[in-house]
Amino acid sequence: MDIGGGIAKTPTLASINMRHLLLIIIVVLSVNLIGQTQDSSRIHSTYVCDTIYVDNNQLLHWSTRLESGSLPYIVEQYLWGRWRKIGEVKGVGESGKHKYSLDVNFISGMNRFRVKQLDFAYHNGEIYFPPRITPQWNSEIKLDEVSISITKNNVSFSRPTLYILSNKGENIDERVVSFGDSIDTSNQKGKHRLNFDNATKEIRLK
Repeated sequence: MDIGGGIAKTPTLASINMRHLLLIIIVVLSVNLIGQTQDSSRIHSTYVCDTIYVDNNQLLHWSTRLESGSLPYIVEQYLWGRWRKIGEVKGVGESGKHKYSLDVNFISGMNRFRVKQLDFAYHNGEIYFPPRITPQWNSEIKLDEVSISITKNNVSFSRPTLYILSNKGENIDERVVSFGDSIDTSNQKGKHRLNFDNATKEIRLK
């Protein structure tokens, strides 16, 4: 058929197949890109920690480089015989240099802080990637030890402190660490365990 003085070309089978192939490639690449963007469980922790310290305002600082994906930084403090999570900061996820910070609270005596990232993990016998952990920041802090006062419906501390109140015999490994100068115990009676400052005591609530 003649259009405008020219001759319309009929697409060949080869050109049609090539267009279909290119379309398939584009779709596959788009799906993979979306999957990589959304599936943070496939990101590996690759960061290198250059510095970690706590300043005079009780602000924990750490600097990193060589991140290869946005994973949360889990901040831990050594309390009552084990490392416990006290906060979380989202990582930038790029390879350049990055600085992070988080407010922390001291206990009397030795204070230890560290930061870690968790890779994706498989359960039921499959692959597990251990956490990548920064060096520790350690310092002996001279503070008056905290004393407690127990009254009806309340436990008071001599100054604000970190604490966990639990039932006697309860596993507190996954319990959230709280901070304050008192605890409302109006709904709790009997024998309990109180972890606070650098101490652990068995108490009876009234």
